[in-house]
Amino acid sequence: MEVLKCCCGKQAQEFTSWTDANPWRCFFGCVKYGRGQGCNFFQWIDPRMGERSRTVIPGLLRKLLVLTAIGASIEFFDYELLVLIAIGSIEGFDSCIHQTIVYA
Repeated sequence: MEVLKCCCGKQAQEFTSWTDANPWRCFFGCVKYGRGQGCNFFQWIDPRMGERSRTVIPGLLRKLLVLTAIGASIEFFDYELLVLIAIGSIEGFDSCIHQTIVYA
C-alpha cells in the first residue's frame, strides 16, 4: 500500500471531523493540520454522509458531552455508541469507527 504524503513530503495523518457539516467523517491532512503550520494538505477518506446522519449525529455527540459532564452511567454510553456505530455502518463510514472509539 502506497503511503499518502502531504505537500511537505511527510506522511499524511488520519483525522476525524467533528463539525456539524461533516460529523465523524475521516480525512487525511498534513501532520501539522490545525496548528497554523504545515501545507494545508487535505483529502477526504469517507464519502459525504446522508442528510439524516448529518442531522442526527451532531445531536447525539452533543448529548454525549452533556451526559459526560453530569456523570451519566456507562450503560447509557454503550447504547449511544452502538447507535453511532449503526448509523456509521448504514451510511458506509466503517473506515474510522475503530479509530474514533479508541481515541474518543
